[in-house]
Amino acid sequence: MKTQILKKSCTIFMIVAICTMMLLAQISLSTDVEKCVKHCISNQCMKVSGKLDPTTCEGDCKTFCNKQLTSHEEFIVPKTSVVAGTIASYICKKFNTCS
Repeated sequence: MKTQILKKSCTIFMIVAICTMMLLAQISLSTDVEKCVKHCISNQCMKVSGKLDPTTCEGDCKTFCNKQLTSHEEFIVPKTSVVAGTIASYICKKFNTCS
């Protein structure tokens, strides 16, 4: 009986922890976007375009900042072994697909 209660409480705790992390990540991203938009409007858009109204630059800056902050995708690529590297280089040379 106690183990079932412990399992349920651990499951609930894990769900709450995951939801909290997702919420904090979203808050962090939106804070970064807001800072970027404020900087973009005052320092870049209004100076470059000569527009005196910040509302005209806001849409362009939001689009720019969203793309800039979310486009940094990084991947971890495992190292290949010596044999796999040799085979890959042979295939690359054989089929002329080397870049």
